[in-house]
This record gives sequence, structure tokens and C-alpha cells, in this order.
Amino acid sequence: MLLSAVVNRVRGHLEALQQGWALRILRDKHEADWLRLNERLTLEAFRRSARRVPAYRRLLAQRGVEAAGIITLGDFRTRIPLLDKATVFLDDDLADWCLDGDLSGLTSFLTSSGHSGVFSYGVNTEENLRQSARSIDLGLEAYCDTSRYRTLVVNALPMGVKISTRLPIAETSVRADMALAVIRKFVPPFEQVVVLGEGAFLKKLAEDGARDGIDWARRRTHWIAGEEGIAENWRSYMAQLTHVQIGSATQPLIGSSMGIAELDLNLFHETPQTIQIRRWAHVDPKLRAALFGPEARVCPMFFVSYPHRTFLETLPAPGEATEAPGELVVSMLSPALKLPLLRYRTGDLARLFRFSDVARVLNEHGHRLDPGPELPFVAVYGRQKALLIGRHVVTPEMVKEGLYAQADIASRLTANFHMAIDGEELRLTFQLRAGDEPNDLQSAALHEEIARYVPPVPFSVTLMPYASFPWNMGIDYERKFDYLRSIS
Repeated sequence: MLLSAVVNRVRGHLEALQQGWALRILRDKHEADWLRLNERLTLEAFRRSARRVPAYRRLLAQRGVEAAGIITLGDFRTRIPLLDKATVFLDDDLADWCLDGDLSGLTSFLTSSGHSGVFSYGVNTEENLRQSARSIDLGLEAYCDTSRYRTLVVNALPMGVKISTRLPIAETSVRADMALAVIRKFVPPFEQVVVLGEGAFLKKLAEDGARDGIDWARRRTHWIAGEEGIAENWRSYMAQLTHVQIGSATQPLIGSSMGIAELDLNLFHETPQTIQIRRWAHVDPKLRAALFGPEARVCPMFFVSYPHRTFLETLPAPGEATEAPGELVVSMLSPALKLPLLRYRTGDLARLFRFSDVARVLNEHGHRLDPGPELPFVAVYGRQKALLIGRHVVTPEMVKEGLYAQADIASRLTANFHMAIDGEELRLTFQLRAGDEPNDLQSAALHEEIARYVPPVPFSVTLMPYASFPWNMGIDYERKFDYLRSIS
């Protein structure tokens, strides 16, 4: 027992030293260093796949691509074929897309949500799970101060989404009662908790906890949303509900990360810096237009990306200007990946930014970036499911900002809503929390808030009792909610 305790203590010190070293590297590298590293690792990843992935070798041969002729990033961008879910995952033999053409060494699989109609899969070995854990733990140390506070992670993501971390973790899935029981039981003795989940479920969890007597102000709790993008007003609502002061270096983080099952569960994430930038743009239309485009009525997600892990591109939509958002294309660079996808179309719309470009735009609008890692940024607009009313486009992201604008209204809603066109009018139907009943005054107030974010189109707002809401309620919080889905 004594020897085991000593070994664990030594291992903990070594891990802390490694994290400190890695954080110093992130802070000290300049933009030009990242660009050079990104080019070298991208070309190395291509050559490795061209040599060791059977299906990729065949694809290159079919397209007439000689691996030896790919010398620069320009060659890579213009001559290497794109991949997508159908190319890789409708193939009968997934092993053919894996390094060395087999599934040996795999320890786990992760399925996507199936929201697109095609399931994709992440495949994990012990080594890339260790790398994933190091990456996640490094982020938690940088932004949640896990070496200072004894930390418990609560994974409240849907069943099957496993988080690799060396921190103590409770896997509760989307059971609010289980997650709250764990937090009550173990915080303390743990000094803080990091809760991971989809934004609407984290809302429910925080609300249920407050109603059941949990004083969030006395429990140091970080809230990290995944699965889909969050409204900036969601962050403000969660901060008010849990007594967090956004922007304070000593306060818990209310943030978001983006993962794609077949690529990485922590592909991009927010930082205090990106959160501040997004909040500035949320309230400043001129800054929002300069960063995210003149048509941006709400802010997209705004993340940092890591040039030693991914090479990013965007494909401009036909007929769109090159500076407009384009489809995100990701190349994964780690040699530890068993399924090394290159130039993979994610289906998300995005814009890419160099650190220096964002710093310049902010300076032009009276803001300054605090010193920090000169990492590139990526704005993710999501899949941009939308309704077209006349010449105007209305997205769920616009409606979400209105939903969370007033705390007393947001607290009565589950955050599930349905969008439909009725003649020339947009019809919005919101699901009330169980036990709440429709209220004309609050419907009118919600209508007024939503009107601040959607284009000038006629629309109606209906609040519907929980059990009467008919859309996409097969499994609460297990599936991504489809805001435009018809009743089946």
C-alpha cells in the first residue's frame, strides 16, 4: 500500500511536469512556428497514409496521384482527393481504411450520432487513447486549474461517448438524477467538478440542482458543452443560474468544445480568450460583421485549433465569395491514429483565421488580445440547417439566442423547439418544462426577444406543454434534437 502511494505520487509529479512543459511550448511558439510545423506534419501524415493505408493507396491510384509528387501544401490542397462519410464508412471493409489494413490493437469504437443518416466510427488504440487523455487533461489544466483543485469529471454526454482522462470520472450519461447525486456526494471531498454534456441537458442539470437545493455558488463547477453549438445567451443564462462571473480568471469556466466521432472528441475548444472575443462580437454588430461576415446576425462558435493535431481547410460553396464560410475539411496528423482521415469533409460550415488577423480586426474595433498562445482560430457555423422565408434565411442558432435572452423565460423551457413555414409565416413551437403551462405574456416576451436575432420576417411563437410536444422525443437527450423535423 505504501509503495503504491509513493508510485502514484511520483507519477502525479511527472504528469504535472509534462503538462507544465507542454503549456510553455504552447505559450512560446509564434504564429510562423505553428505554420511551419503544420506544413511539415501534414505532408508527413499524407506520406504515411499513402504508404500504409490500403484503401487510400487505391484511391490515389484511381485518381492518378503519385505520392512522390506531393511536395508542398499547395500540392496537397489541389491534388489530393477529398474524403467524406460515404467514401469511408459505406465501404464494407473499414479495416482497409486503417493503418496497415487491419483492426489489430483496437480497444474501443465510438459511433457518431447518425444524425446525417450515415453512421461513422472512431476507432481507438491504447496509444491514441493515451494521447487523447493527455490532450484533454492539458486543456483541463490550462483552463480549469486541475493541479490546484482536486477535480472530479462528470461525463453527462449521451451513452457510449467516453471521455479519455486520467482524472477521476463519473459516467452518468443523460441521467440528471445520477449526475446530481454524484455531485452532492463527492463535491466535497473533491474541490471542484467539471461537467461535460449537451447544452440543453446542462441547462436542465443546473436548473434541477438549484431547485433541489444545490447552492452552485458554493460548489466550484465548470460546465463544458458539446454535441452542438451554444448560444452566447445560453452562457449568460448558465452564469446567472450558477453564480459565475464570466471573464474572471478565478471563476469556473462555462465553455464549449467540438468533437467529431471519427476524428476526435476534442477537435476544437473554447478558451477564456475566444469566449471574450465572441462576447464582444455578440454585442457589437460591426465587430461581428468584420469577423463573421455581414450576414451574421448571431455569432458562430469560435474555437482555437491546434496545428500539431489538424490541418484545416474550407471549401467555398459554388457561387460564394472566397471569404464566405465554406465547408470544413479536416486532416488528422497524429501518427498514433489507426484511422488517419485526410481532407475529410465534415459537413460543417466554417471560417479559418490566423491569430494575427484576429488581433488586427480586434484592434481596429478598440479591443486588444491578451498575451497567450498564438494559435489559429476557427469559426464553426454548424450544418446551417435553415428555413428560407422570402429572401431571408432563419436558422435554429438565431432562435436559440432569443430563447435564452431572458432568464425567467428560459427557465420554463426545455430548449427543444420546432421551426416550420406556415404560408408566408415562420411558426415556432417551444416545449415547456414538465409542470409549466402556456402563458400569453411570456409568449409575447419571447417573441420580442427572438425578433432581435431573426431577419424581419413574420413569425408566431407557441408555448406547448411538455407531454404535448410531438417532435423528436423518442429518447430524451440521447439524440441530437432536429429543430426542423416533421412529425413522423
